[in-house]
Amino acid sequence: IGKDPFFELDMLNRSRILSIYVL
Repeated sequence: IGKDPFFELDMLNRSRILSIYVL
């Protein structure tokens, strides 16, 4: 928390991409 918001967004995007890729 309080670090790079872009980093958090990147992690969320990766999780989404991984979930979509698995589906």
